[in-house]
Amino acid sequence: MTDTIFALATLMGKSGVSVIRISGEHALSALHALGFIKKPTPNHGYFSKLFIPNTLDLLDEGIVLYFKAPHSFTGEDIIELQLHGSIAVISDTINALSQLPYLRPAEAGEFAKRAFMNNKLDLTKAEGLSLLIDAETSIQRKLAINQLQGNLETLYEGWRKELILILAKIEAYIDFPDDDIPTSAITEATEAINNLIGKIERHVSDDKRGEILFKGIHVAIIGAPNVGKSSLLNLIAKRDVAIVSNIAGTTRDVIEVKINLEGYPVTFFDTAGIRETEDVIESEGVKRSLSTLESADIVIFVCDDILNLDATNLLNNLQDPGSTILLLNKVDILDYSSQKYFPSFNLPPNHILEISVKTGYGMENFFDILLKNIKDKYNPSSEPVITKARYRKALQECVTYLKQFSDIKTLELAAEDLRTAAYFIGTITGRVDVEEVLDEIFSNFCIGK
Repeated sequence: MTDTIFALATLMGKSGVSVIRISGEHALSALHALGFIKKPTPNHGYFSKLFIPNTLDLLDEGIVLYFKAPHSFTGEDIIELQLHGSIAVISDTINALSQLPYLRPAEAGEFAKRAFMNNKLDLTKAEGLSLLIDAETSIQRKLAINQLQGNLETLYEGWRKELILILAKIEAYIDFPDDDIPTSAITEATEAINNLIGKIERHVSDDKRGEILFKGIHVAIIGAPNVGKSSLLNLIAKRDVAIVSNIAGTTRDVIEVKINLEGYPVTFFDTAGIRETEDVIESEGVKRSLSTLESADIVIFVCDDILNLDATNLLNNLQDPGSTILLLNKVDILDYSSQKYFPSFNLPPNHILEISVKTGYGMENFFDILLKNIKDKYNPSSEPVITKARYRKALQECVTYLKQFSDIKTLELAAEDLRTAAYFIGTITGRVDVEEVLDEIFSNFCIGK
């Protein structure tokens, strides 16, 4: 990578400060072209005026930082310009840099990609950086920070090195075929592989907790028409996001609301009332409701009639009753004193709640139960968690080849299984040739990272 690149590292728009980053062998030349005539000392900051090249037009004055290779984020020479966050200042600075023949605008994620290529980051740390930038809640931040600090890199590299040590022993026997292979050596290798399989399978069997915490916990609000689903969503959102009407079938499409629930990212989905209908548009809304129900992590079923047949059938067919909360709404006008029907629902007793969205009765208890359900399912442990689907897929492929090792036919085939298993772990951290996945990974970064 010989090109010198530049990009705005902060958002475009009005702000107190904007940061423009330049990385590459011509970074210092670019700084001098902007009228900075001193020879900067690495890791020092300078307050300086900057000018449009070849003119005396004052561009701005701000802080200039210099990081000398290899002691920088990218491993290259880096100049950072901290200027006023004016749209005009940003635009004119970018235009000035664009006129320099030895610079070019950075592509999305190119700074982080250069950090990876220069061994400043492995792929899990690079993706941890992206997750941190996108984090909206404290739990997302904590998970991203842990990954950026190397918890996944340490775990996966440890497993890969275990495999390489076992592989080295197997290949030693292959290189000296005249020597008898001790039975104990194969037994030890098999035990080590089986132990590693157990570790990886326990790591993978986490109900996709990490991935869900970053995409957001999806909570579907389901029920028949006109039972108070939209009113419940408005109460949760603390604003009017859904139309409320006495006319059944008012909600035709799925409405989303994202909230931060004590650090947990939660997306609530208000859905069309589920019923038989000949209205084409409403029928499509019902289909979308059922689709939302299938993909939901938690289901809130709202009902105002405990004997409603459609509600009963739908509740009894839910895939995960433990992640369902039944809200008996309108307790202010309906009598739910008869509990004889409750056992017919395959739900935990404390997941059947009487509420009134109108008066607020029972809502505090509802939020307590909802939050407990979320914490029970998604509370991140102190152990590293999988945050990307590609990690999970690579680990599953690794386990497939490790299990083949146990059925040893020849040492050559056994060694190839171990080599392939180690390769799949290496694709996670980037310790193997993974050029084909780099563009996909770094294209999801913002331009200045």
